[in-house]
Amino acid sequence: MSIARIAARLALVEALKGATLVGDNVHDSLIGGIEADENGQLNIGVGENRPFISVYSDAAKTNDADLRSLKENGLTEIVLEWGIAAGMSVEDATGEPLIDEATGQSHVAVGIPDTDSAMEFALDMIGRQIGDTLTDPDNVWAEIFRDIASGGISAVERQRIASGTDGQRRAAHQMRITCALMDDPVKGAELPEPFPRLFEMMTEIGGESLARRDMIEKQIAGVANELSLFRRHMGFTAAEALSLGVAPLETDDGSIGELGEGTVSVDNHGDHVVEASE
Repeated sequence: MSIARIAARLALVEALKGATLVGDNVHDSLIGGIEADENGQLNIGVGENRPFISVYSDAAKTNDADLRSLKENGLTEIVLEWGIAAGMSVEDATGEPLIDEATGQSHVAVGIPDTDSAMEFALDMIGRQIGDTLTDPDNVWAEIFRDIASGGISAVERQRIASGTDGQRRAAHQMRITCALMDDPVKGAELPEPFPRLFEMMTEIGGESLARRDMIEKQIAGVANELSLFRRHMGFTAAEALSLGVAPLETDDGSIGELGEGTVSVDNHGDHVVEASE
């Protein structure tokens, strides 16, 4: 399932905007992120020279799922990466700046510079600001994330990003939070909190958030009776539901019949006929 993961990332991004030294430069699943190229140089996928934060949802695992239910998200790794981008001229094989023939300007790539005391101070400060934001009782978006991660946080891992080849410490940090996300809403069921509140706030943001809200609502909307909700919740087959007495019986013509009366047998007390109205 993935609705809760989407909601968790969205809530984190909105909670962190304007709350740290990076300002509003906070991204959801930034393509490229912090990656090493073939030379071991760390590069990022943002197009400007300024600090950034990117939020990802990584691996998830559920050990004790209810039968074949897929609604559980289990322990999920939420990854936050933040760094300081720097524009650097691209050089050719001789070490000279690579010039764009069309513009006459040198090519500039955005990467992660080696850290120094000032950058390390900024990164540690951003890390502290992230922690303060996620526990801020007055930050409504952070409150939504805490609701989604209602199962609690089981582990927090922090590390500095370093090059894979030269071992140089780079101006980027990572925090990996392992938390138990709430179950995904069952299709057709009444939405639990914080989803109604989340949808209201996505509507206020408008734009892309509004379009995403509409897609999520359509995916989890539907008319469902108690039986179909139960089967979706547990992942039962029709035969399993019938054997447990939670499925309607078919009549000889294949239609769904209504129970008029039934017989209940009790040890030492004989049989007792029960009317459907009882």
